[in-house]
Amino acid sequence: MAIDGPEPVHNARRGADAYRKVQAVLDLLRCHGALFGYSCLVSAKSWRAVTSPELVRVQLYAGCAVGVYSRYSPGSRSSRPSDLALTAEELDRYQAAFEDLRAQAGLPLLDLDDLEEHTGCFSRAGASVHVDGISGRVAPCLRVPLAPAECRIDPAGSCLADALSHPFFVEYRRSEICSRSCGANLDREAWSFQLGRPPADRALLVIHGRATRFAEEALISYLARMGQGVRPLMDLGFELVGCDDYRGYLDEEMERLGLSLHLRLSADGKAVSLPALAPIGPAVSRRLAVPIELPPGGDRVTVQLEATPRFWEIQEVTIASALPPDTSPRELRARSALLASGTDVAALLAAADGRRVNLAPGERVEVAFEAPPPAPGRMRTVIASMRGYYAIDIGGVPGINAAALLAHHLELVTLPRFAARLQPRR
Repeated sequence: MAIDGPEPVHNARRGADAYRKVQAVLDLLRCHGALFGYSCLVSAKSWRAVTSPELVRVQLYAGCAVGVYSRYSPGSRSSRPSDLALTAEELDRYQAAFEDLRAQAGLPLLDLDDLEEHTGCFSRAGASVHVDGISGRVAPCLRVPLAPAECRIDPAGSCLADALSHPFFVEYRRSEICSRSCGANLDREAWSFQLGRPPADRALLVIHGRATRFAEEALISYLARMGQGVRPLMDLGFELVGCDDYRGYLDEEMERLGLSLHLRLSADGKAVSLPALAPIGPAVSRRLAVPIELPPGGDRVTVQLEATPRFWEIQEVTIASALPPDTSPRELRARSALLASGTDVAALLAAADGRRVNLAPGERVEVAFEAPPPAPGRMRTVIASMRGYYAIDIGGVPGINAAALLAHHLELVTLPRFAARLQPRR
């Protein structure tokens, strides 16, 4: 719901009694258990009013779950843009007031322009759309009211899916010609590698790399906003749903957090996507081998890797021929697994059954295997398979910050956008 400031400010722009009507609608939404929030247009005339702590307190009491702030854009269809656009000095003062307000608000406050400066345009990324509640017109956003007239929701049967499948929206989201303030999705950076094609279509994509220490530190800081209770909550979830089911949940959460490495292959104009790689801790750089089926055609293969900026460190990318059909794989169980005290914990490491060996920082376990005898003309290649996790001290405020947790799950705030704020501006 659009709220332009305290009651006198809102009524001056929207008409007499408009503020009371908006609050009545918020009461109705709250009575029905709806999830709702308020939005403010920030202009040279309103920035002081919309950063008033009293305004936020009233909307929080009314049941708003989030407050969204959008700065006036001279490209919109308002009159006298010079009177409404923030000057450089006003922008600095507004940003300082907004940060002070956010620290004491009690609910998530988002400045869309600040987010999109780092992430790119939400509407081009397919993450948001604007629907006029009176006319039913559907547009990419408030600043792009240019969609054809047939892009609308109406009682005759036109629905939102019809509008979003219109060629205008398809082309708008495909376009990469845009600025940072209204641009493509910038949540990922990409690397492309041109490699020679191996003789066979079945091959192995070998990636040597690791997640960065910056990614680990950003994750810890991000989780700390949600409170110290997040880690016990995750431990409880593991105990309740079991190892295998919880692994699937963690894979989804890794994707939501932007920690995974995304892979794509193309050859002779044909492209295929591969399963994303889960993050690897920054302590040791590792080689990961991914079985692939190469697209037909061409003598070169393009490998594209995508990741959240500064989250992955890639040292080498190669394509190797797949193992020949007469390869003889052997799976070896540990003969022994000794702690420094001499205790053998091989039984705990024998299967992914939820029983684990817990190691404190600086401790180690030495695992020994019975190697198969070498065969004439053959080489032995060792692949180590490990399953486990490391616990981190999240820190942050005591308990759980429900507002921060909700903002994360609704993707109003994400780790990539949070991390972008930690990077030095260039």
